Amino acid sequence: MQFEENAARSWQLLDMNGRIVANGTTFSSITVNHKGLAKGIYALRVQNGDRFNAIKLLIP
Repeated sequence: MQFEENAARSWQLLDMNGRIVANGTTFSSITVNHKGLAKGIYALRVQNGDRFNAIKLLIP
């Protein structure tokens, strides 16, 4: 995931039970290393200031 504006964002990768399996902070893009993650559906939650966005990810 890449962003147009260069601002600090925090992100969390959550499993379907709501557990945080990865997290970080970025300015321009997010790359998630899926090695070691179980197959399934995850939610990527990105926070930019007081705004939140979520994206579903499928790990095959």
